[in-house]
Amino acid sequence: MANLQKLMGETFDVPKEISMNAVKITLTGSSSLLAENHKGIKEYNEEKIVFDSTDSSIEVYGQRLLLRSLTNDEIIIEGEITGLAFKSL
Repeated sequence: MANLQKLMGETFDVPKEISMNAVKITLTGSSSLLAENHKGIKEYNEEKIVFDSTDSSIEVYGQRLLLRSLTNDEIIIEGEITGLAFKSL
């Protein structure tokens, strides 16, 4: 199924975050992060926020981290972001 989704996405030039339900992360400077297509928050404190995507766990590191917005599809994190890590599920 995943290969078919990938082929269809490539054939019709559909962005991967849509065709593969992949997470899309937009980092604005080092103070704001928007993650689209997340699968839920696993850990949250002022120095580390962890959330899942379809195939990985994303760790956001920093200081004074704050979940500015959380919906079924999007997370907005603000604060002093110092690092990101991706770990396969």
